[in-house]
Amino acid sequence: MDVIIPILATPVDICRSRHLRASLCIERLGGLTYTRGAHLHSPPKLDGVEQPFAGLSALTLSPIDQTKLLAITDLGWWAQLPRRPRLGVHNNVTMTPILGPDGLPVGAHGKAVADAEGLTHLPLSTSNGSGLLVSFERRHRVRRYDFDGDVPGRAQVFDGGALDAALSECTGGGGGNHGVEALEMINSTHLLVVCESAEAGTTGSAPAFILDMSVTAVGGVFDLRRTRYATDGEFSPTDLARLPAVRATGAPRGLVSIERAYTPDWGNRLRLRWLPPSEIELALSKPTHVLEGTLLMELLYTHHNVDNFEGLSVEASEDDRSCQLFLLSDNNANPAQRTLLYEFTLPLDPMPREGAMQTHDQAAALITRCVPHAPQKDHPRLIHR
Repeated sequence: MDVIIPILATPVDICRSRHLRASLCIERLGGLTYTRGAHLHSPPKLDGVEQPFAGLSALTLSPIDQTKLLAITDLGWWAQLPRRPRLGVHNNVTMTPILGPDGLPVGAHGKAVADAEGLTHLPLSTSNGSGLLVSFERRHRVRRYDFDGDVPGRAQVFDGGALDAALSECTGGGGGNHGVEALEMINSTHLLVVCESAEAGTTGSAPAFILDMSVTAVGGVFDLRRTRYATDGEFSPTDLARLPAVRATGAPRGLVSIERAYTPDWGNRLRLRWLPPSEIELALSKPTHVLEGTLLMELLYTHHNVDNFEGLSVEASEDDRSCQLFLLSDNNANPAQRTLLYEFTLPLDPMPREGAMQTHDQAAALITRCVPHAPQKDHPRLIHR
């Protein structure tokens, strides 16, 4: 049953203060332009019942309504929200339970079953048809959802369950909270699945998988190959989005990934990376290749209004020279955190390069001179999951 929730959208400036705007805040956006941002406030209860608008953990453009975004929550709900909510007024968000294969809400089985974290579209050209893919943590699995009218229906087993078995590599063979948060079609037939972090006791890269859905083996199992995604021990990938292809030629432009980090000293941090087509081709052709993207943007708690961002989606532009990036944060149902919806313009012709912004180390030397307090002293206690 759908739940309609009135959400108040209030504007948010990307910079934490005006005196940081030129020297530290805007420079760290690299070649991107901050278009608009909103803090999405929801009432804690509706008619005395706790409402489900919390913990939004992945994002995509709605395939049904071009004015909407479709998100999932880590408590087992779909959320349809305005792509560009009206600021200063209430906007209706439609919440619908994510269903299991039995047709019952996954939330009825508890957090271990309901923890939805990754979301992407399946294109029509795959042998598995069209629909949505959702990844779940704790009880690690990927499920397919086809639309039943204007809402996704019940879960269907994807890839014959073979991918589910491989996902145990995300956590070294156990359950837990570090499964797949990022998955995206890298072309019309290949799916990239990236674990949130490296296995316990390791550093340098996180497990990742590429599924070739152009040919199906016995039992509906796709060809699966292993690859890696470069990490630095702090930042973890939480979502992927495919950039629009060049309209005139159909040439791919690669993927954008969003990565998050949190430490008591630095608070929340966010990075966007570009995985160019050359990186994707290397991952497809060389099993030992480690995917490593070009740094596009980094947001720091000391410079920017930033929170626990997990969702990323891309909207193509009419002129094919830029695109819009939508970023969504997960508040973990924690009063100290916020649900933020940001929009950035990313130039595509040409793409920004890594040299367009300072590195984290270069910026760190400036922070103590420009920020009068240590970051940890005014940072609320946060939850990341």
